[in-house]
Amino acid sequence: ETTRLAREKDVAARTPEATLTERMRLWAAKGYATERYRVDGHRDSGWDDLVERAHALYDPDRAVQEDEASRSYEEAVRRGCRDGMVHYRLAVCRHTLGDLLRARDAYRSALSFLPERYPDSAYVLCAEAALGQLARNEGRLDVALEHFRRAVRGDMAVRDVREIIPDLEEDL
Repeated sequence: ETTRLAREKDVAARTPEATLTERMRLWAAKGYATERYRVDGHRDSGWDDLVERAHALYDPDRAVQEDEASRSYEEAVRRGCRDGMVHYRLAVCRHTLGDLLRARDAYRSALSFLPERYPDSAYVLCAEAALGQLARNEGRLDVALEHFRRAVRGDMAVRDVREIIPDLEEDL
């Protein structure tokens, strides 16, 4: 008997923010990212081991990710991996290490690849929010506002973004 792998669309909560949080908890569960990658990911023998090693090392609760996780994601991408979760997690690794320009590039790549294999992923909204914050920190408020608006959709929303949007609109 096979166990059905949980999907984001199966998870809903009372508020859009709570739905996003619950959907992200799926990915935080030990082994979930690797299982989802095996089922839905952009796989190839040239990078599968790297992705699985990186997923095993990646800890969403850590303020700074393991260097080895970052290196493994980096090498998988260099070899041609176009898996959106790999690009998203690489972006987080770069972001937490202070490599903001390369983090921005990886968030953008994640946004282009996530919908193909993980269409209901909360990480699409998280990448938008991260790009919004990077743009806001650079003083590019118009760009930030567009990213923050995309970090809110009917069934999900990144926490605190709804409060940021009116402030930015007022500043513009």
